Amino acid sequence: MAFASLVSGDDFTCAMETNTSAVRCPRGGAVEAGFLNTSISTLTAGGSRAYGVRKNDGGVRCSGGGVLAPREDLYMDGLAIGDSHACGLPRPNHTATCWSLGCDTTTLYYPAVSTTFELLVAGGNLTCGLVSTNFSLLCWSMDGLMAAEVNLPSILPGVCVSDNSSCKCGLFPDSGRFCKVSGDIICKVSPHPCAGRGEERRWRWTLRRCSIDQSTKPPPPPTPSRVLHRPRGDTLPRPPLFAASVPGRAPLPGC
Repeated sequence: MAFASLVSGDDFTCAMETNTSAVRCPRGGAVEAGFLNTSISTLTAGGSRAYGVRKNDGGVRCSGGGVLAPREDLYMDGLAIGDSHACGLPRPNHTATCWSLGCDTTTLYYPAVSTTFELLVAGGNLTCGLVSTNFSLLCWSMDGLMAAEVNLPSILPGVCVSDNSSCKCGLFPDSGRFCKVSGDIICKVSPHPCAGRGEERRWRWTLRRCSIDQSTKPPPPPTPSRVLHRPRGDTLPRPPLFAASVPGRAPLPGC
């Protein structure tokens, strides 16, 4: 049996089968049960929970202790889970959308409005994302909900190649500046294959130059009714980026 990905939580490990996209969790039967009869395109874990993106429609599937899913009208291409929060990249704009895991509600918050991300990662109280436009790193914590830039060199979004004919989803603009060999470029990657295949290609998806002509399309993400952020400005202080979770801190969004 071959596996496409492997993730671990506090006391369990899960893998996604290559052929069937089913989730298997040795010693994590309760977590695996939450993915029964479900094909997953993306799998991630954090704390006592595992989250997956359903392969057929891009919806979020959750399993584990005290899990809360976002609204059913959100369709994700990527997920990241911390100890008490989760974030995803909704289709088609890939703007970071987060929700708390320790509350009785899943009110969404948006730490970097109008910023498009390639991917997100999370751990503990912190989430970071790779910005699509310049490959910089933005991070935010549960104590500081506005994303702040981390002073690091630009992060390579992929492997340098010499033949752009292999870039089925196009290439990153000006990506050659990251490559040591003159003329090399970096291909864009898609969360799904560019060639239509099965139910996962039911919608027209043009993000990252991948054009899929099909008859149906999921509804677009809703207009945020509650945006917990402050606009950037010279007079606004930046939030604490690596603030630790301490007793008595402000409640999480939606609590």
